Amino acid sequence: LDLITDVMIDFARATIEAGADGLFLASQHSTYSSISDEHYKEFIYPYDLKLISRLRGKAKFIMIHLHAREENEEIRFDKIAKTPGVDGINWEDQSSALSLKEGKKLARVTALGGIDHNGILRTGTPDDAKEQVLKAVKDAGFKRLIVAPGCVVTVDTPPENLVAVRDAVREIDPYSDE
Repeated sequence: LDLITDVMIDFARATIEAGADGLFLASQHSTYSSISDEHYKEFIYPYDLKLISRLRGKAKFIMIHLHAREENEEIRFDKIAKTPGVDGINWEDQSSALSLKEGKKLARVTALGGIDHNGILRTGTPDDAKEQVLKAVKDAGFKRLIVAPGCVVTVDTPPENLVAVRDAVREIDPYSDE
């Protein structure tokens, strides 16, 4: 695991040196059903911490994505949100038992979420997407929030819905395009 982590650190450093501003760390083991606390503490956390601490001074922004496989799967949010060196935390708040507002209260860092990547963003209209942005900001507040999908944006997502999300954020914060 040390070797894998060292390779990841080298790769991340190279991307930052090539112009990347930050690091997106996706945790496949953020749910209690995917790995026990004992195994998480032994096999995941120390290596995530090593990666983050080695890149902290180089990356402008380090975020961690807590991946869940099933709807309402309980994530290890309380522990991962307190990982030293993390600037932002993202999870599938639209299909999780933990809402964006609740997660933002628990986290000491910026919350990223509010957009249903599998529902409204993918199958809704631009107006639906805009409404979801407004709801996210209304529910969670604008401070320490980056409006974002809960997980990957699929290739069949209508571009006009992505534009609607961007435009809705710009209407709320005209400086968001800088």
